[in-house]
Amino acid sequence: MTFKLDELHTPPEAPAPAERVASGELEATEDYNTYPPASVPTVVADRIISDVFTTGGHRCLVHWDNAWWSYTGTHYQRVEPRSVRKAIQARLKQVTVKDGNGAHKPWNPTTHKINEVMDAIATEVFLAEGAEPPLWLSDVNEHGRVEAKNLPRARPLSMSNGLFNPQTGQFGQHTANYFTTWALSFPYDPQARCPEWEKFTTEVFEHDPKAALLLQEFMGYLISGRTDLHKALMVVGVPRAGKGTIQRVMTALMGASNVAAPTLTSLGGQFGASALIGKPLAILADARGSDTRHGLSTAVERLLNITGNDSMGIDRKHQTEWIGTLPTRVVLMSNEIPRFSDSSQSIANRFVGFQLVTSFEGKEDRDLDGKLKAELPGIFLWSLAGLQRLNKQGRFTIPTTQAELVEGVKESAAPVPVFLSEEYEITGDKADWVPHTEVFARYRLWCESNGHRPTTSVELGRRINAANIPGVAYKNTTPPTGGKRIRLVWGVKLRDL
Repeated sequence: MTFKLDELHTPPEAPAPAERVASGELEATEDYNTYPPASVPTVVADRIISDVFTTGGHRCLVHWDNAWWSYTGTHYQRVEPRSVRKAIQARLKQVTVKDGNGAHKPWNPTTHKINEVMDAIATEVFLAEGAEPPLWLSDVNEHGRVEAKNLPRARPLSMSNGLFNPQTGQFGQHTANYFTTWALSFPYDPQARCPEWEKFTTEVFEHDPKAALLLQEFMGYLISGRTDLHKALMVVGVPRAGKGTIQRVMTALMGASNVAAPTLTSLGGQFGASALIGKPLAILADARGSDTRHGLSTAVERLLNITGNDSMGIDRKHQTEWIGTLPTRVVLMSNEIPRFSDSSQSIANRFVGFQLVTSFEGKEDRDLDGKLKAELPGIFLWSLAGLQRLNKQGRFTIPTTQAELVEGVKESAAPVPVFLSEEYEITGDKADWVPHTEVFARYRLWCESNGHRPTTSVELGRRINAANIPGVAYKNTTPPTGGKRIRLVWGVKLRDL
């Protein structure tokens, strides 16, 4: 498969005067090395930006999310304030300032002077909260926000040899005008192939060919940067069935520094979600869950927020709270169906997935990782084919093995609805009711038989209500037959033997 190598619409990039001086193309004139006085730090800041923090005709320094970001040639990388200070100080040591008599004197950078210049630069290159990368810096207004008139705008992928738009197939040169915090480590090659990867997917998905289509579409979804389908990928399989290979290929495709590796337990911690900030992919390996119900509930809530593309408040150690929408797509991998805690069963509907059923233990190709790494440009094109199919379909392909996964997640996340449906006839009629003490006793026996940890009687009642089964409710009320108030469950009756 090939794509049209068209010119991406990036502005022409004339080098800045400072770049031309540095390259020897221009001679450094007296004016070039004469700066305004420290009493006008905003004017000094403009000169510093032009001389030090400009490349290809564009600014290459951004202050966003309370941090400095510097252009690397392919993407922007977070840098320490001391690095910015060092560059400013080095330039100010080179220049002079005119005194009242017109004589040149050293500019003499002091800590106080540099602080004022840094503050002025930070204001000049500031991106406001809500201006989430990737974005074109030329679209940002004086308030650090992206003008609504400039949306939507092409958001290409930064690759080692240029910018590629996966939606249109356009290819163009890198530019500091494009603020993205990650880049792929390999080049775009429209002639690349991936025979080893195709052989691998054919073998591991022999039992479920539609699963190979889903994987291809989801990997296309990853490289597209899209989050609009509100889905995560679940991969469940026996050991040595290919999960690790899929994980390593995904990580290599996106770049290891762009992939977070939380666990369900860590994701439920106070600072757990902070590891996902700015990461386009999070892979939860061995995602079998936790014994801590509160931690699991928090992890489920965060997974719902992330996949739902919701704005989140995220606590960070020794930093202010981060508020925004994560660009993160989530992949869960496990030897067994993960255990969640979600009475509403909403989490089950956020997953697409498949099962890997064949173990290749003893038959592993020890050189496969190296072969697949060499095929990354081809795997990228393979993923683009999946993206094209996804765009055409509007939804992911559903594998044969997905239904069992989703049902398993529903049961593990909210066993109460499963218990009620198996043990009782759900009528939704208030004339049908069972004392809650009897329901709870039957529930404990059912949990013991089905490998679930029972909750308390009161919590069982709460979860019955949280399940939102039409006509079914846990109440503390007078029974339809009269008498004193008791706790009961409406809308169910024992099944006929």
